Amino acid sequence: MHPQVRYEDHNRRLIIPKARLEDSGAYKCTVRSASNTASKTTYLGLQGEGVAICVWFVCAFVCCEARNSISMARSNAKLRALSIAPTFDITPVVSSKQAAEGGDVIIACRPQAAPRASIRWERNGGEVGLVLPNGDLQLESLTVADSGTYTCVATNDLGEARSSCVLTVQAMSAFTERPEDREILMNESTTFPCKASFDRSKTDIVYSWTFNSHVIDFTGKTDDSVTYSMPFAEMREDGILYVTGAKYEHEGQYTCRVSSVTGFITAGAYLKVNGPPGEPGGVHVRGAGNDRSLKGDLELWWQKGSKHGFDVTYYIIEYRSVYDDRDAWKVLIDDLPDSDTTIDEYPDWQGYWVKGQLSPGTSYNFRVRSCNSQVGCSAPSVGPYGVKCNGVRNPRGDADGDDDDDDDDDDDDDDDDDDEDDDDDDDDDDDDDDDDDDDDDDDDNDEDDDDDDDDDDDDDDDDDDDDDDVIMMMMMMMMMMMMMMMMMMMMMMRMMIHRIHMPGADPPRFKQKSFMRIYQI
Repeated sequence: MHPQVRYEDHNRRLIIPKARLEDSGAYKCTVRSASNTASKTTYLGLQGEGVAICVWFVCAFVCCEARNSISMARSNAKLRALSIAPTFDITPVVSSKQAAEGGDVIIACRPQAAPRASIRWERNGGEVGLVLPNGDLQLESLTVADSGTYTCVATNDLGEARSSCVLTVQAMSAFTERPEDREILMNESTTFPCKASFDRSKTDIVYSWTFNSHVIDFTGKTDDSVTYSMPFAEMREDGILYVTGAKYEHEGQYTCRVSSVTGFITAGAYLKVNGPPGEPGGVHVRGAGNDRSLKGDLELWWQKGSKHGFDVTYYIIEYRSVYDDRDAWKVLIDDLPDSDTTIDEYPDWQGYWVKGQLSPGTSYNFRVRSCNSQVGCSAPSVGPYGVKCNGVRNPRGDADGDDDDDDDDDDDDDDDDDDEDDDDDDDDDDDDDDDDDDDDDDDDNDEDDDDDDDDDDDDDDDDDDDDDDVIMMMMMMMMMMMMMMMMMMMMMMRMMIHRIHMPGADPPRFKQKSFMRIYQI
């Protein structure tokens, strides 16, 4: 290297003073940073003094540069082309293009020419298609017969230029096997066929499935692979879908999609999963208030769940005390016909009376199952919980006729017999209510009638007496609580008074003058 070479501008400039012929050669500049390195090589050539080197630049302006070892000079000139023959050297027409059958396509034609060239398109020697104002070719509703070579011809006063494109119209894939609707029982398996025809030499296809607009994942990364599989998809033979161990949640619309470079086609089918009826909903105790307690027997109400292809034929009602284990459910009734649960006033509801099977004062949880004699029973319903039974009386009274208390029927029959019979046999039927001594038949009959009337009144008032007993007990408890509170208040007042008069105790301030007067006396 030249002995007097030096660097300037942070080593970005290399200066070789008084260059010599031997300084000719390649010089490499390298730039390094913490993360990257770049370099560029340039060649320095030395010639005799006075020999100019001319370099032409085409960038809207024409620049002439002359330089030697001593100095450099430039001269600029604006180059403006007033006329040029059409050419496709810079922007030729695309050489090939693919399109789908039934679709549209646009082929661009952008030649350079001055003045502007007129554009036309040819195919097999004749003009074709719709030429847009900018010279592009538009073809609509393509068919396979539209495939071929299309040539853009640009012409002006200075000449003509041509550029061609080969258009290939591919037929859309068509289904050879379509999925069909399926109806199966729960936990059974089924398949949905899906197969399409395509030209293997020109295109490829991909099968995919959706379930209710959800794209099924066959990669094994989600739970979809537990139920769904498509074993022949990778071989492109067909897209048959396997559904294994179907549950109610797998019921819905399944759609097969066949995609290719030309577009896609779809076909769908519905999967119906049948099985035991769905669990009842809205299970509650009819007549239970906010305290969720009833006096006497209770009535359960509920609504039917989904049929799942089978009607409900009977119900199972289970119960357990709130003190029992969570799984200690007992069967209240295991074969309640659906026809026995209808409620005429509320056709959308089902109901059942629980009579004489519960312990008064105990809180219970209930649940109901819907069953079909062919396919089994549903899962248990939810609720109600913590329903308290406070007595032994039917809250709806004598609504069903046939199930009324036998004692009331017997009493009514006895009363009717007493009214019809006017002889001395009435004394034997009412031994517990009559006196032992009878003076005459008229007195006996009068006494029997009075006793029978009393018995009827007692029977009619049994229900009211039960209610009154409960109310009286509650009132007595409230009175006792009030008395206890009053006694406590009186005791507190006595303690306060006793403290005021206790010897040695400091008298209250408002009593100070009175005590002072007593001491002065």
